[in-house]
Amino acid sequence: MFVGPYAHWCEVQDMDRSIVFYRDVLKLRPFRLSPYWSEFELGVSKLALHPAMDKIAFTNQRYRGWVLGLQTNNIHALKQHLEQCHVEFAGDLYEVPSGWTLTFFDPDGNPLQAIQLHEELLNPASS
Repeated sequence: MFVGPYAHWCEVQDMDRSIVFYRDVLKLRPFRLSPYWSEFELGVSKLALHPAMDKIAFTNQRYRGWVLGLQTNNIHALKQHLEQCHVEFAGDLYEVPSGWTLTFFDPDGNPLQAIQLHEELLNPASS
């Protein structure tokens, strides 16, 4: 179902300030930096930053804190499995520049987000 962690991410108020903190203070190696999504290497996973959102599109509510991001190789099968287990979703599948994502909640209402990366990100040599 899952092939491993993808990114642990949080909202930030000031992307530039946060990049400086994670890169220069915590000494994490940047992987991708932009005003909209920045990633840092974190072992086999990534630490990512996203600009603050008033109401998060996929939940229509505001929350703070970290989101556990998990990578899957079949997001449609994952969604079907979660539906069969009566898991609550925060909206439907939606596409981001990296791939297709699905946000859902654990029994305590904590958000988790699955991503199936676009093929060109999985196999850069083939694109």
